[in-house]
Amino acid sequence: MKHIFIILLFLITSTKTYSQSSYEEIKVVLDSVHKTDQQFREQINPIVEKYGWESEEYNSLRVQMRKQDSINLIIVENIIETYGWLGADEIGEEGSRTLFFVIQHQSHKVQERYLPVMRKAYNDGNVLGKDLALLEDRVANDNGEKQIYGSQLGIDSNGSYFLLPILDPRNVNERRLEMGLGTIEEYMKLWDLIWDVDKHIATSEARMKKLREQLKYVVE
Repeated sequence: MKHIFIILLFLITSTKTYSQSSYEEIKVVLDSVHKTDQQFREQINPIVEKYGWESEEYNSLRVQMRKQDSINLIIVENIIETYGWLGADEIGEEGSRTLFFVIQHQSHKVQERYLPVMRKAYNDGNVLGKDLALLEDRVANDNGEKQIYGSQLGIDSNGSYFLLPILDPRNVNERRLEMGLGTIEEYMKLWDLIWDVDKHIATSEARMKKLREQLKYVVE
């Protein structure tokens, strides 16, 4: 952790210089950021299975995770503000994707702020399509809108997963394939679900209404 903040200080005080040595330093930082981003999330399932979602153990883990997310955001924001959204050519695919991982674990306001940045980075070839698609869908859902690529699921009152409403669901596979995602049928199988476009359309309006009602009570 001490090493991260030493390099962070370098990033904050450095000018916008695109040198190989700078990129190597950033790769070292993002390698550590990636590890801290994942270390608490890897504990979620074991803790929930043993103690439950409402347990003191899970709440304690969530506090630690949010604290680490805040630290990681400071580091990532300084990298992006100084160097722009760096791609795999500069800092490797894992380094570039770590920028995305940190942003996607932030609040809706942060995600929404960086969505245009990711769109530009995607057009510049510095962001994977599947990562942009995921953020597009998350921001859309949190704005009470239908998702575009079908990456987001909800949980009903019985604890079963369902796919949140999709815009133009009959053509979702065309959009998914364009962004480097598999088909919606393949994705649904990962969750032991079956894609039925007619059923999805029939239930979409009721589910959108419920989603928008829930969002009224969300406080950032």
